Amino acid sequence: MPPKLTVEQINKEVSIEGYICTDYNIVNKKFNYVCNEGHTGAVRLDHWRRGVRCSECSGNRKLTLDYVKQQIEKEGYTLLSSEYVNSKSFLKVRCNNGHEYLVTYNNWITGYRCSKCFYLSNTGENNPNFKGGVTKDNLPLYETFADKLEKYQPVHKVEQDSLELLGVECAHCKKIFVPSRLSVIRRLVSVYKVGCGDQHMYCSDTCKNMCPIYGRIKYFKYQKRYNSNIRANQEQWARLVKERDNNTCKKCGNLEGIMIAHHIDPVVNNPIESMDLNNGITLCRACHQEVHKTIGCKYSELRC
Repeated sequence: MPPKLTVEQINKEVSIEGYICTDYNIVNKKFNYVCNEGHTGAVRLDHWRRGVRCSECSGNRKLTLDYVKQQIEKEGYTLLSSEYVNSKSFLKVRCNNGHEYLVTYNNWITGYRCSKCFYLSNTGENNPNFKGGVTKDNLPLYETFADKLEKYQPVHKVEQDSLELLGVECAHCKKIFVPSRLSVIRRLVSVYKVGCGDQHMYCSDTCKNMCPIYGRIKYFKYQKRYNSNIRANQEQWARLVKERDNNTCKKCGNLEGIMIAHHIDPVVNNPIESMDLNNGITLCRACHQEVHKTIGCKYSELRC
């Protein structure tokens, strides 16, 4: 550890320029001085070595409470504090609208004003991005969410009170309705975040409670683990996949023979998503056999 400074050691260094060290504070590492003009002050020795000298002589006088009060009241504000320590200490101020808040003088001179007034002047119809108050009403705009959501489910434009709102299909009964803005955000989060559970949107609590996949992460409601019955319940899914692909093999273009609806993500990996049409592709028997020869998709690897 370096030796502790003493008043004598400091005086040897500062007396060259006519300064006198009168005291040294070991806590804040500042020494009190008297400059060659008779001004008093305090400075750290390492700052002195960088060129810091008497603030009075350099014109950097400490601000007074009267000066700060005068600057604040120029704009109609009122200074409520009765003491000014330094430019980093908090001052209590009342704005011309009666709001009271705390601000440092450093922040004041850089433009910080009443945050409540700023909020009130930039919300609702005063905000340049105002679009009819749909955020407050928890309604999703079509132009805001359609391009983000249409990749994962059909979207519809619903006109309501001169607004173009986002419409979606109920995950259970397929009825078109306008969901809440929060529901749309949760749905988008669930697409990108693993393990947060199904967040499809429903037109009513009845549909939500009847749907076997609502809020589920991997398995259907009331199902504890994967079993062979899952495949047996997917005949309708397979028919819809093949109808969508016009009973044509998407790999080789074959139109003849038996067509098979193949799961892109195997059922054993994610049973709850196995009924999603986007997880299916139509293949002929030959292409289906070839696919199941690839690593990760072999029948031996898919057995439970």
